[in-house]
Amino acid sequence: MNSALISLSGFHGQVSRLTFTYEGDQIRLLSEQIIEMTIATSDSAGGDTGPGARIELRDSDGKVAHRQAIPNPVQASSEVFSPDGLITRVDVARPSGAFTVLVPYIPAARTVILAAAGATPREARELARFNLPAQGGREERP
Repeated sequence: MNSALISLSGFHGQVSRLTFTYEGDQIRLLSEQIIEMTIATSDSAGGDTGPGARIELRDSDGKVAHRQAIPNPVQASSEVFSPDGLITRVDVARPSGAFTVLVPYIPAARTVILAAAGATPREARELARFNLPAQGGREERP
């Protein structure tokens, strides 16, 4: 059984650390690690996550098990420092990088979806969808 404590301030228990890479508009799920820790969470499985991006965990029936607001993970611009100390942002032709998202570990979760959030969950634009790794803990853990 997965023991966890969810409160208004966050979640304590088993957490999935999902690491992604991106190049241009291609996003890859690189790894999933199951760890024990406390995280802040904005879980709103039935509601709106607001502007920005979001991550969803879904079960084998496609039902949302967890939805969480996240900062926009793909950085399409870079900071440029001028000799006089000014900082400006410049668009990057082909952005690339990596990012990590921490979500509660949900044994029944089979799919992770990254989306650019809209005003409502129905208005979100899916960026990427992945099956969660079969190895490394998709079964119930004590």
